[in-house]
Amino acid sequence: MGLEVITATFEQYSTQDWMKMLIIIGGYILLRPRIQKVFEKMADKQQRQFIDKEQKEQEERKVKAALEGKNFDSDDDDDEDEEDISWGRGARRRQKRVIKNIRKKFEDGYEAESDKEIDDLLE
Repeated sequence: MGLEVITATFEQYSTQDWMKMLIIIGGYILLRPRIQKVFEKMADKQQRQFIDKEQKEQEERKVKAALEGKNFDSDDDDDEDEEDISWGRGARRRQKRVIKNIRKKFEDGYEAESDKEIDDLLE
């Protein structure tokens, strides 16, 4: 009974139907790997663009933090191959001025404290 049902099902198809099915299955087998490669390339390209964008933002944050005189701690573990940041003349001058002002404030505060301590001891 089971074999008769199967043979009856296959006998319903004409030669033209079998050719259509063969073309569809063959086309799927031949085209699927190529289509899959195209989508993989598109995904890789998007991923590379995302990574490049993240790296640019990371570098911008580093430069901004350096110009503001802050210590920037990166979340990335690949700090061994840090590249030298090439600054323009104006940025270097601003950075030197900021460092000079910080040192001056620190030294003035230290001198004022030591003067107060000496005055307290003399009294």
